[in-house]
Amino acid sequence: MKVDKESLIMGAGASVGVIQTIVMKEYVDPQFGNIPYIGGMLPAPWGRWSTLGNIVIGGVFFGLSQFTRIIEDKSYAANSFLKLYGITTLVGGIMNGIFPGTAAARLSAPRAGGIRLTGRPVARAASTLTPTGIPMTKVLS
Repeated sequence: MKVDKESLIMGAGASVGVIQTIVMKEYVDPQFGNIPYIGGMLPAPWGRWSTLGNIVIGGVFFGLSQFTRIIEDKSYAANSFLKLYGITTLVGGIMNGIFPGTAAARLSAPRAGGIRLTGRPVARAASTLTPTGIPMTKVLS
């Protein structure tokens, strides 16, 4: 199977964008919180580094990819990398704003309607009633 250079460059740009989105959300947001001066004016998840920062960075790099296309057609590799990196980072920032929960918060959330299972499971005696409340002796006879 032959992989061309263009596919590798585009894959590298997209993967760098995904890695940046994850790092911004998992490590930068808990440490730095909102963007200074701007973050307090926006609704809660949209003023954070992982949302607004990624949206701005993605837009800038996508714009640079369009600018490199205008300046010089020979820089096709840089154009492809910047385009995929910018689009991936931009979409990642929008998704972080729409779904603001972190992976750590999801992992520590209570299970099954707020009931957290702890300790050993306890065996219960079989119920003598059906789910509708009819005694089992009447159903089985």
